[in-house]
Amino acid sequence: MQQNIQLEVGGKPMDAFLALPAEGKPLGGMIVGMEIFGVTPFVRRVATRLAELGYAALAPNFFYRYAPELQLERDQSGRERGLALTAQLQRQEVLRDVQASINELKGRGCAEVGMLGLSMGGHLAYLAAAELPLRAVAVLYGGWLAGSPLIFAGGPPTLDLTPKMAQQNPFLLYLVGEADHVVPPSDQQSLREALQAAVVRHEVVVYPDAPHGFFSDDAETFRPAIQADAWARIEAMLRRELARQQP
Repeated sequence: MQQNIQLEVGGKPMDAFLALPAEGKPLGGMIVGMEIFGVTPFVRRVATRLAELGYAALAPNFFYRYAPELQLERDQSGRERGLALTAQLQRQEVLRDVQASINELKGRGCAEVGMLGLSMGGHLAYLAAAELPLRAVAVLYGGWLAGSPLIFAGGPPTLDLTPKMAQQNPFLLYLVGEADHVVPPSDQQSLREALQAAVVRHEVVVYPDAPHGFFSDDAETFRPAIQADAWARIEAMLRRELARQQP
């Protein structure tokens, strides 16, 4: 089942796309963190794929305060608009949005909740993994973790919060391309070092020669074979970390 729903967050309606398994109780809940282009058909396909695997999947529009029901084209104009909206997001606000999403999924019978984040949504997933009770988190090329004025103002660089992630104890799967212009090799190394130093359960996978956006099937950077490998790793993580936790 697929439907558009609204969640109330701080007295405001947050629009979201919900995909549920066709039969039976969900194996767990998954939040899908969108790219800067909004809850696009691609993001909906990701949520639907998760539902087909047996998980209740919720893809919130994290721009809802400024642009309800937003879907931008994957072009220069859409990128500029998406970046401008991203720059308005405040850390505590988006964390409240993720907590509201966790509550929604738990209210639908999910004992445990995880998150899959794409690019900007990947950064948000990393942030949420340090602050909120998420069981399993897949971060796909989430950038600017070491700090940027463009994303989630209101605190230290997100990478500095990695020690808090160990306290929440999720499993973190970080997938990135070797040729990612948003997550250069130096940032990839800093990420590894931060996760290792904090003793976070994790796996970092770097795909040789792959660009930013290799997972997005509506992008010029799409790499089908790498997406297939990424899905296999995500599915294995969810079976191990999320599905087995269900009563």
